[in-house]
Amino acid sequence: MTPLLDWTYSPYVALFFAFSKSDKATESPNPYRAIYVLNKSFVADEDLCPGIRMFEPRKDDHGRLVSQAGLFTFSPYDSTIENKITDILSSEEFGDDELRNADSESEPSILAKYICKIYVRNQGQSDCIKHLRRMNVHHASLFPDLLGAADYCNVAISEATAQQSPVTPEAELDLAPVLPAELIPNFTRVLLDASRLPGIKDLLLIPTESREMEPGRIDQLAEELEQVLKDGKQIDWVERDTLKAGMLSKTRILLRNLGYPLPARDFILENILKVGEPEEQAP
Repeated sequence: MTPLLDWTYSPYVALFFAFSKSDKATESPNPYRAIYVLNKSFVADEDLCPGIRMFEPRKDDHGRLVSQAGLFTFSPYDSTIENKITDILSSEEFGDDELRNADSESEPSILAKYICKIYVRNQGQSDCIKHLRRMNVHHASLFPDLLGAADYCNVAISEATAQQSPVTPEAELDLAPVLPAELIPNFTRVLLDASRLPGIKDLLLIPTESREMEPGRIDQLAEELEQVLKDGKQIDWVERDTLKAGMLSKTRILLRNLGYPLPARDFILENILKVGEPEEQAP
């Protein structure tokens, strides 16, 4: 039990916590989830808003506050935060009489300047979590400890299990990776032979994290990386470190700009220059 209530500067972190858990089977159907927005400047001013204190720790031993862009309010004992703010705005001591003179239809828009509740349709919970994960907002990044890593793995396992379905031998061939299966689990520690990489798209699809991306985004990234290699691989590129460094730099920028999963980027950078090159010519 604590009087501290968690807040975040990031709307995406707030959206994660609103959608991180699936609806329970025992709950009544609810068409919405909600995010609260608080006017920090108003609440943090003790002269304007007495009774609600803002607390921003200067030390974070666990890394969660930094990752979550977190801060706290110290809640009043005798009232909810929204009721407390309403009482302050309605009191004779408050300098602005806008709320006191407002009619019932205008009151919500006035209160929304200080605290408001945003309703988000409770649809596509898993899709919402996947989109946030592409923005690096997930359990592992927000909880940089063993519990966060475990929750991240649990979500990944649950998604993989839900997607499993019987496939025909033909479908298995279509989905088969370019590399032998025994290399896939350790892809981040394997330097690939050029002879095993028919194309850039094949390379991009090797890391399991690439499944988080939309197929169209993978195709776009492969096309732009192909142009980078085409422009950079001049006759003597193997011997010129500046050309190789330039191609890797452009590759790094494209991976970042097009949202390729961060954990797999080093793997791509280690192997991208080998694509399309005979094994004996690969640097």
